[in-house]
Amino acid sequence: MRTKFYYLVAILLVSITSINAQETWSLTGTSAGGWGTDLDLIWNSTSSQYEYTGDFTTGELKVRKDHAWDTAWGGNIIPGDAAQDWQEMDGNNITGVASGNYTFIFKTDGTTAQCKFILNSVGEDTDWTDVPVELVGSAVSTDNSNAVPDAVWSWGNVLDANNSGMPIVLGSVYTWSWDATILEVDGFKIRIKDNVIPANGNGSVFDVGYSGVDASASSSNIVDDGGNIKSAVKGSYNITLTIDASDSDKKTIVITEHTLGLAKISNTEFNIYPSPIVSNATIEYSLTEKSDVNISVFNVVGKLMRSHVSQNQNKGIHKAKFEAFGNYPKGVYFVKLSANNSVSVKKVIIK
Repeated sequence: MRTKFYYLVAILLVSITSINAQETWSLTGTSAGGWGTDLDLIWNSTSSQYEYTGDFTTGELKVRKDHAWDTAWGGNIIPGDAAQDWQEMDGNNITGVASGNYTFIFKTDGTTAQCKFILNSVGEDTDWTDVPVELVGSAVSTDNSNAVPDAVWSWGNVLDANNSGMPIVLGSVYTWSWDATILEVDGFKIRIKDNVIPANGNGSVFDVGYSGVDASASSSNIVDDGGNIKSAVKGSYNITLTIDASDSDKKTIVITEHTLGLAKISNTEFNIYPSPIVSNATIEYSLTEKSDVNISVFNVVGKLMRSHVSQNQNKGIHKAKFEAFGNYPKGVYFVKLSANNSVSVKKVIIK
């Protein structure tokens, strides 16, 4: 009788192991080639857990069962060494994954799930130089002349960033901008153009919503809409997305109301050189009539940094020397030239 009992227990254990081994668990997310692309975990029958070792790009991850979303796990998972304790998982995404090689170990009892996320080696900074980015959503108004219907998510319209969607690059910091963009009272996000892995080979896609918004530097009209970005008031806005590749590709969005009058006015024309600016700069401008002239510098969120010239000047060509630009933090600025009732604004970069 005892022999039969041991035999039945052995069969039961083998059966349970076989059932577990037949389950399909996979990693998916922007760090794994995009949401919907699955990297299957391998069942380790010795340790009774699922494992995957491979390279990940910067982004987010989640574990899901049978390549579907009925059962999925994530959470505030922190990468560490092989000696780390098991980390409890929940329904949120695993965020802040930096580029590198990892071993992901996973186990579940059907009710709860745990994992270990082991960083084997750190990857190189992501290169976003030739990566086009766009706004997407119902908030992207058709009043924007270059807005076109979204053919990927079928969600409102899309609008490329300035410079054909490409970033301004300062070292490891990449900045995309949209000037004087009309937003409807609705939601939107910022994503890689067409949600396709870019051809430059960095192997990463992303879309970012309100979690990336710097609320302290943005208009109070900008609110959280279930994770999407929403403008509570229809209007014209200046939008910037910055990615710091040296800081795990941290993404920061700043949205301000468009108040600087960026449209070029015919009776004031000016040039700024050198470009980009390292320390000092010269502004050369032409007045078609005697004018009260004011030249001011604003940062990217519209804060006045300094008024450099404020005086009455005669018709003709003028030059103004701007010193100590190098004392400003590196980044994007706007130089505003006002002459009587005319205004012209140009964007400059300080390196």
